Amino acid sequence: GAAVAADAIAWQPYSDELLDRAARDGKPAFIDFYADWCIPCKELDKSTFVDPEVVAASRSFVMLKGNLTSTNDPKVKAVTEKFKVRGVPTLVFLSADGKEMTDLRGTGFEKKEDFLPKMLKTLEASRKK
Repeated sequence: GAAVAADAIAWQPYSDELLDRAARDGKPAFIDFYADWCIPCKELDKSTFVDPEVVAASRSFVMLKGNLTSTNDPKVKAVTEKFKVRGVPTLVFLSADGKEMTDLRGTGFEKKEDFLPKMLKTLEASRKK
């Protein structure tokens, strides 16, 4: 993979394989569903996702980016249906057992103050085992 700056989130492009592996490894996962034309998505990248506390918490997650720009792409259609994504950004948290924490799902821009607690809740749920 590409080298990632120590102060950046180690994003990987979304794939079912990576998601399955996260569950097998007992790691929580986060998916940022975005599109290239989406302004709030860029805001997340510029502010929330570069916050040092968010970056630190992200180390415990498999961090995935789901690019939904090409709406005609069958892969995009499949993942959109799988996660019932209605718009972008859609922020999806999965605990270590691979199940979505549906009450934490976000749609739209989230400030660090709203986003970080969801990360911590997901980690908490993932530790219960």
